[in-house]
Amino acid sequence: MTIKKTELMLQFEAETGKNAIWRDKITANFRKWEIQRRKKGKGIKKTSITQTTTSSSAISDLELILNKFQDFEIRLSKLENVVFKTEPEEKFQDITKQQFIRTINTAYNSLEKRFGDFVSISALTQKIKDFIPWSRERIHNELYKLFMEYKVDLQPGKIVQGEPLVKDGQTYVWFKLKKI
Repeated sequence: MTIKKTELMLQFEAETGKNAIWRDKITANFRKWEIQRRKKGKGIKKTSITQTTTSSSAISDLELILNKFQDFEIRLSKLENVVFKTEPEEKFQDITKQQFIRTINTAYNSLEKRFGDFVSISALTQKIKDFIPWSRERIHNELYKLFMEYKVDLQPGKIVQGEPLVKDGQTYVWFKLKKI
């Protein structure tokens, strides 16, 4: 932000031969000089003009910054749409149940196990998303199907973080892969 020189600053520079602004900051010498002028009763109106000019330029600078942030948000949302839509979910529709189980096995083995070899369903879902860009709901549906076929174990519990698997009125937080 650059500070614009006011009449008072120009007057200070003419009287003292020193700079009122140095590296986009008002100098200490100018501030002292300004305070002394106020004490003497001179330049009271010009000081208020300086403050008004400085505050109005600050407001215009803030408006400029806010506009740039809005432009940045628009560009970022467009970029997110391009990046996340490059691999559509339809490409991964043909995954067989065995391929999905292998993916679960890989994700499950890469996570830290808790009591009784259980892992958090939300952490497992995130790890599966690294391999298959399915929605969280789709992954939860597939996990629940495997649970109904007795291939995996789902357990309720206290929700620590993330989103649990909720099906048929039950909330499942923990996941364990059964040995087949």
